[in-house]
Amino acid sequence: MDAVAPLRDFRFLQTGTGPVADRAGALLGLLGAEVVIAPDPATTATIAHHGEIANGARTGDGPQHQAAPGTVHVDDSTEGAVIDGLRAAAAVVELLSDLGGRRVTVDGPGLAAERARLLGLPPAGGTTAGGAGRMVRAVDGWVAVNLPRPSDLDLLPAWLGCPFEGGADPWVAIGAVVSERAAEEVVSSGQALGLAVAEVVTPREAATDAQATARHQRFPMTPFLLDGRPPASAPPRVVTGSGSGSGSGSGSLGALAHTRLRPRPLAGARVVDLSSLWAGPLAASLLVDAGAEVVKVESSGRPDGARSGSPAFFDLLNAGKRSVALDLPDPDAVSRLQALLDGADLVLEASRPRALDQLGIFRHPRWLTLTAYGATGPWRQWSGFGDDAAVAGGLAAGTPAAPTFYGDAVADPLAGLHAAAVALAVLVGRPASIDLSLREVVNHVVGDAQPGPVPAVGTPRRRAGTAPELGEANHELLRAGTAPR
Repeated sequence: MDAVAPLRDFRFLQTGTGPVADRAGALLGLLGAEVVIAPDPATTATIAHHGEIANGARTGDGPQHQAAPGTVHVDDSTEGAVIDGLRAAAAVVELLSDLGGRRVTVDGPGLAAERARLLGLPPAGGTTAGGAGRMVRAVDGWVAVNLPRPSDLDLLPAWLGCPFEGGADPWVAIGAVVSERAAEEVVSSGQALGLAVAEVVTPREAATDAQATARHQRFPMTPFLLDGRPPASAPPRVVTGSGSGSGSGSGSLGALAHTRLRPRPLAGARVVDLSSLWAGPLAASLLVDAGAEVVKVESSGRPDGARSGSPAFFDLLNAGKRSVALDLPDPDAVSRLQALLDGADLVLEASRPRALDQLGIFRHPRWLTLTAYGATGPWRQWSGFGDDAAVAGGLAAGTPAAPTFYGDAVADPLAGLHAAAVALAVLVGRPASIDLSLREVVNHVVGDAQPGPVPAVGTPRRRAGTAPELGEANHELLRAGTAPR
């Protein structure tokens, strides 16, 4: 049986055409929606006159907007592929959250820059903005090496094949050894040990490697798999009228009144968030803002590593969630976790497949996996973070002779924003099992286009409250091993 896309039987009107509106419409199409394009003002007016534009948007207690109910305006002043992709995904988040009952507006490019602005990070170059990764030259190319965890340094002797003095500069040893090895061998040997190492490739090269082939991806890659396969998207239907021209600088997206499936409300929907660090928690934070109840689940012995980082950034990503801490892999804790998952309207997780497989967790139909390389294929157990995963997807700045990192771990906000759009589609629409990969989102967004300038404007979001204390909701949510709704 073919997989059913979450937005099948939904119809959306795209007024005007442009790089951002077209990208947003294409994302809706990949999610299964029918997209109708009215390229000129006269056609839009005719459709509106016949009452086909939905007028049932509910803003809840979120901020009020000037946009007409059920309509999202799109800024099409293109600034390059990455900023266009961020704006397009943000437009879909706004549209789908509006259908679910509470409109969430987010500045996509500003969101990608908010960690750097909040923490005062320097611009990325040959070193990541966070300082843990570097571009390193191999015999036949370049590799991105990212060592953000203290335990990564303990693995260097095994990876480099030589002793390593604890007080020495690790990058001197890494540079000397890597310069004598082929890039592919450097990456495979590092990943075998769990190190986040990626080869610098072009977007087209990324789409032809063993992982892309195993996941049936073509160039440009789709940003997610639906029940294990890249989703098919029907071309949008263009309706022409008597007007001419599409205007300039902006378009809009709106729900059509004759959508055949009523959106499910987000208020009261329960999302269990098993993710950590940046991309997954970002997606879940947008679901909180849209009205869903989000339960953040962590291992009491290994909580989210971001808890030990910037409190302000952790609060930004996790305020408004409820916290459950479980003593995994204790069998009783696993049973309680499974009960929480079984009672969820959506599960968001970001673990490499072996982690949940070892626990014996059963995955249900509303499931969103968000990893660096995807949950299937020969690289499914590989490690990756936002900087190196972007490089693996074909996104680097600089020149081929001296590549540099693009932005601050840009694959994290790109993937987190796309994951939020996909999660909203599953929550307001039909059940679906989604496999979303950081590097595939990057490849999808960049394609053959120029990446454009690094997002560097906007201010960090302001979200009320602080992140929950670890396990503060245990008593209520784990009573008798059940998850009451």
